Amino acid sequence: AIAIPLSWILSRLIRSRRRSDIALLGVLCLYSALAGCPASLLRALFLTAAFIAYRLIGLHGDLIDALVAGSFACVALDPSIASDVGFQLSFSAVCAIALIAVPLSRSLETRLPGGIGGTIMKAILFPALITCAVQFLTLPLVIHFFKRVSCYSPIVNVVISFPFTVLLYAGLIYVFVPWGLARALVAPGINLLCRFLESAPGGFARG
Repeated sequence: AIAIPLSWILSRLIRSRRRSDIALLGVLCLYSALAGCPASLLRALFLTAAFIAYRLIGLHGDLIDALVAGSFACVALDPSIASDVGFQLSFSAVCAIALIAVPLSRSLETRLPGGIGGTIMKAILFPALITCAVQFLTLPLVIHFFKRVSCYSPIVNVVISFPFTVLLYAGLIYVFVPWGLARALVAPGINLLCRFLESAPGGFARG
């Protein structure tokens, strides 16, 4: 979510594709360091780094290629991570996106109308398609580890996905924009989203 718009911006500021990719990787590493390098963010960083590495050496790699390469690098650095529940669930989730959600989204995109209506439909259908694919492929692991599964969690994930994505971008602006006035304007929205996302799981669980 963060790397895609950053890549677009950097490609217009830096004409060389190679230098643009290196700059992108540098910014993402800095962002990960500022965020405290949590395991979930490091997994995403390795995945993106694998994409960039494929491009730098002149090879075409898709999402599943980057997943395998990035995961191999993670496990090579820390073999114990292979048995981590979060790692296994993340790996399965990205597999679901690469093998199920992306092909279905591309097929569906050709059937949707153009214009604003088509854009709105994509904004609703694609997150729903992704979250359902992820739920489907991670279901065996969820049942194995937690001995239970929520039947309406795909709906909850679709509801949460939009404010969470907005929060990612707002947090990125807050981190990299050094001016006090800009931060003061962004901060109330960030706080509001944080409070909503902090309380939402409990509210849905009670429901």
